[in-house]
Amino acid sequence: MPRKAPAEPIDHHYNIPRLNRAFFWSAAALTAVFLWMVVADYKRDWKSIQQTFLRLDRDKTMEAEQAAREKAYGQEREKMRAQLVEARNEIRAHGRTLSGLNARLKGLDPKIYGADQDAKFLKASFDAARYKYEDDLANRPKSAPKARREVEGLGKRLEAANVRLARLKKDEADTQAEIKRITARRDEAQLSIDKLSADYKLARQKVASLKQDTLFALRNSAILDMVNPSLRVQQVQLPEHYNDVNFMRIPRVDRCSTCHMAADRKGFEKASLDELTTRYPSLKRAVGDGVVFLTHPRLNLMVGSESPHPVGDFGCTPCHGGRDRASSFWSAGHSPESTRQESRWKRRYEWEFDKFNEMPILPVKYAQAGCYRCHADEANFSEAPTLDAGMRMVESVGCWGCHRIEGLEKQALPRVGPSLEKVSAKVSKEWATRWIMDPASFRPNTKLRSVFYQETSSTAPGSKKPTKAQ
Repeated sequence: MPRKAPAEPIDHHYNIPRLNRAFFWSAAALTAVFLWMVVADYKRDWKSIQQTFLRLDRDKTMEAEQAAREKAYGQEREKMRAQLVEARNEIRAHGRTLSGLNARLKGLDPKIYGADQDAKFLKASFDAARYKYEDDLANRPKSAPKARREVEGLGKRLEAANVRLARLKKDEADTQAEIKRITARRDEAQLSIDKLSADYKLARQKVASLKQDTLFALRNSAILDMVNPSLRVQQVQLPEHYNDVNFMRIPRVDRCSTCHMAADRKGFEKASLDELTTRYPSLKRAVGDGVVFLTHPRLNLMVGSESPHPVGDFGCTPCHGGRDRASSFWSAGHSPESTRQESRWKRRYEWEFDKFNEMPILPVKYAQAGCYRCHADEANFSEAPTLDAGMRMVESVGCWGCHRIEGLEKQALPRVGPSLEKVSAKVSKEWATRWIMDPASFRPNTKLRSVFYQETSSTAPGSKKPTKAQ
């Protein structure tokens, strides 16, 4: 028999109302943490950068659209329209001739098809007869003369069929040429009008694609952005560049274009960007200093699709340094150029020095140093004057004589000093310290520069003693 339900009220070990409240607030806290997690994961700096760039691009494209519209529907178009009307009137004057040529061309089509089929069938029969003749000639010599006559007959018929086909095709080509001569002026005028309006049509399509409407918001909303977002991480896999990770070489995947979307595009130079933000004041605050939205300098030499270093093959990090897979300002490894910029970055981006980054991004004033990573074997750097001047100084002073510099070692230049390899086995620590602090005291005509105890140095006389690192 089934057991009876216990009588109410049931005696519980816990206070049920209190337990319900505990579960409710725990669930509310868990839900709040989950929502915070979703928002924190969704809200990325590069998304706001891309949205701002899309606004810049749309405003710039709208200007191009307006200019293309004025050109497409201006006086030049009216002039071309008049030429088109005149050309059509000329065609009407030759209407009877053109109708006869089109009818002739239409009648030639089935004739050419039939002649082509006849020639193909005769070619097949000719090949079969020639094979039979060669077989009879080798195995049945008595039957060879008859087979030969058959081959010759088919050969004459095939030649006549080919001649007929060639005449029909020539007649077709002449007819088409005559039709083209009559309609050439009209076709040329129509093509000019289409070319004139092509830029306007492309600009109008691009403006529509850059519109940040409701569909754009849905595509890029939290959770739904996993389907097909328009704001996404942009990356390029570099086929000839690798990262060395724990004795493994993994392909370098460059994601700098996630933020620097205009790097390989013309039209976003500093002057153009200033003009655009002046014309649209609402963009001024969003753009800020605008460095991230600028076109890379000298696109004909770097980054441009037709340059020796296209972005699809070289990316950014092989030259500039930084973490290739990073998509945030700090993790990418940006390096400030001055203490003022460092203070601004700390306030604005919460930037701090990343001591675990072995190859941080070079400051802009040192950017040309990245050229040496691939071009170490070259003697001159005409396209990188700062690097070239530095290398001339290194050569004249003779740094490479003591310090290992790969590119200069391969040039077999005369050394001005001994190698510093295993120097601890050659001299004492005290002697090396005295020598580095004041090289001229050991040898007055030495090329080694004195870098300590200078007026611009923190080790100026009377300031403090040199540290162990110095």
